[in-house]
Amino acid sequence: MQEILSIAKMTGACGILQAQSAFQVNTKLEGGDKFIERFWSTEAARLGKPPDQYIKDCQASIAAYESMWKLAGEKEK
Repeated sequence: MQEILSIAKMTGACGILQAQSAFQVNTKLEGGDKFIERFWSTEAARLGKPPDQYIKDCQASIAAYESMWKLAGEKEK
């Protein structure tokens, strides 16, 4: 159960970071790219990971969450 909760928490955090990136792509705020880069780097450092590993962990977390979500829906039918 703790692993499921950890995946959900990580997926939520990664979703926020994805939303920031999408917002910046759409609005092109001045200094926004640098802000997002610093934010991602800071969050990765807080977790003791290099930014590229943090991105890989986000991708894995999202994939795991989507698999669990699908599995949960299949059991409810």
